[in-house]
Amino acid sequence: DTGIDVPEVVNLVYFKLVRSKTKFFQMLGRGTRLCRDLFGPGQDKKNFYIFDFGGNFEFFRYQPQGRPETRLQRPLRQRIFAARLHLLTALDEAADPMLKPLRQQTAASLHQYVAAMNLENFLVRPNRAQVEPFQQASRWQQLSRGDVADLHQHVASLPSQLADEPETAKRFDVLILNLQLALLRGEAKAIVPLRDRVVKTASLLNDKGNIPAVQDKMPLIQRVQTDAYWDDIDVTQLEDLRRGLRDLTQFIERAAQKEIITDFTDELGEIKPGELPELSAGVNKAQYRKKVQQFILANEDAIVIYKIRWAVPLTPADLEALDDLLFSAGDIGTVTEFARVFGTPTNLAAFVRSLVGLDRQAAKDKFATFLDGNTYNADQIQFVNFIIDNLTRNGTLALEMLYERPFIDIHDAGPQGLFSDDDIGRLVGLVREVNDSIRPVGRN
Repeated sequence: DTGIDVPEVVNLVYFKLVRSKTKFFQMLGRGTRLCRDLFGPGQDKKNFYIFDFGGNFEFFRYQPQGRPETRLQRPLRQRIFAARLHLLTALDEAADPMLKPLRQQTAASLHQYVAAMNLENFLVRPNRAQVEPFQQASRWQQLSRGDVADLHQHVASLPSQLADEPETAKRFDVLILNLQLALLRGEAKAIVPLRDRVVKTASLLNDKGNIPAVQDKMPLIQRVQTDAYWDDIDVTQLEDLRRGLRDLTQFIERAAQKEIITDFTDELGEIKPGELPELSAGVNKAQYRKKVQQFILANEDAIVIYKIRWAVPLTPADLEALDDLLFSAGDIGTVTEFARVFGTPTNLAAFVRSLVGLDRQAAKDKFATFLDGNTYNADQIQFVNFIIDNLTRNGTLALEMLYERPFIDIHDAGPQGLFSDDDIGRLVGLVREVNDSIRPVGRN
């Protein structure tokens, strides 16, 4: 899927499953390079063959866009920044004078990271308006909900020139930060596995007593392994623990990985020639999609398009009007041409919504009923804003997406970690209302 070009390639073998559209076409591109006189003078390369042992062509025939790549792991430094920002927010909400020193230390760490961002960096420059204010230490003394939302959305993912540290230390930072958050939030189920990982780390360090730096911290290492240490633990003690052990984790060796040798016999099934509709001659899918999208936006004053974009329930008559609008004038070609590129949609209104999305104001109005009259923290508001962004961009939102990124960037447990059961029920109900608005009234 990557590497140097070899124009002479006329056979490709797909031996693994690929579900990313980008990667699929990168792999296919290995065979599309032109090659003159490959088979002799004047006998140029005209085609190539793909032997697909992973069912990839079959998959992309029915899911042309592939599966979204939403589970990429964020860099450690980004995860630390986000976790530390969550901790700062939780400390502010706790409003405990005893936690003020920890609040100051946490804010100082975040400020130090942002202050080391180069405003001329091509990734930072577009977000300069959000970054520059937080390069001042005074800006961290008190954060509004809007500040926290800006930091999560515009600053957390940006590179900093702050000196990097060993990966082991950073991983221990994430572990302790998550434990501090769970403790502040009273999340008993989350505390136990995190605590067990800390105890395991201390146990591994206990075997490294021959290293002077470890020996100096041996009293702490041994206390961590006792039940008494955890009986009345608080977030300040956890911060002392983090500072005490983080630099020692580099001495823990990774467990040796046992080598596994396999010897399988491949069984080849029947050979079935096939085509990928997107590659068929005659229609450029990207251009055709753009053409359809432009046609819809040019006709957004049509009642049925207005209803689709503003989540107004549709009637069967609306669907008939939509069919006439799209295909009667012939501006976007025939139904056959449409089906060749997109397949035959089971719900034409849903297809249109997926192309042009939900009107942002319509999405805001829908969820204003949820936010108005209640007091929510910055994380909860950001979660709702992510729902609005997703609906504006994609038109609908599958409920299971609430437990994937970017939603779990706010809280690993998704909505359950942020809202009461009643609030979750209301949120889910609003999302379903938007999703169902493209289903004609009277039809299941």
